[in-house]
Amino acid sequence: MTQPNRFNDLRDRLNEFLVFYGYSINETGKLVTGKKASTIEEGAALAGRPQTELKRRGCHSELLRYCDEELVNRSLFHAMSEASKSIPARVRAITGLAGDGATLYDGVFGTNRERPIWSINGHGSDSEISAHRGFKNLLVGIHGHFRNPRAHSNRILIDEELADFYDAFSLFSYVHRQLDAVKRLTSEVPTP
Repeated sequence: MTQPNRFNDLRDRLNEFLVFYGYSINETGKLVTGKKASTIEEGAALAGRPQTELKRRGCHSELLRYCDEELVNRSLFHAMSEASKSIPARVRAITGLAGDGATLYDGVFGTNRERPIWSINGHGSDSEISAHRGFKNLLVGIHGHFRNPRAHSNRILIDEELADFYDAFSLFSYVHRQLDAVKRLTSEVPTP
């Protein structure tokens, strides 16, 4: 096989449909019989393709754009790494600001002493301010918990659990949906 990634991608796409008829294509390219899926959830599980389950869960398209190749290769470690990097990349793309991690998020979303330039809400009431600060803290936490360990580790040192993988992608999707609605509060741009 000269293009294993292409084969796996095509096989996975076919299996998404074949499982509803009790068939699948195995690793050698043979059509085999198996359990017949009767629900979308069961079909996603039987197809064994991460993209199928992520789409079923409503994963944000921007997130999938950042790690499509890693998902085709079924590399959970690399997919998680790229997915976690999608968040600061998206913040930079939306705001035009540079930086990474807490430095970027503080500059964009403010600190206890500095008003934010961008906000996920109107930032008018105490509740909105609290929700906004919590969101910024979530971004810093994602960066520290998901992005940094993978950036400074080898994939053989981190064993990704599939359930944790799906949960992380759900969290990252939530963040991207919040970023879809982010609003500029001020025209001031902090100096680096």
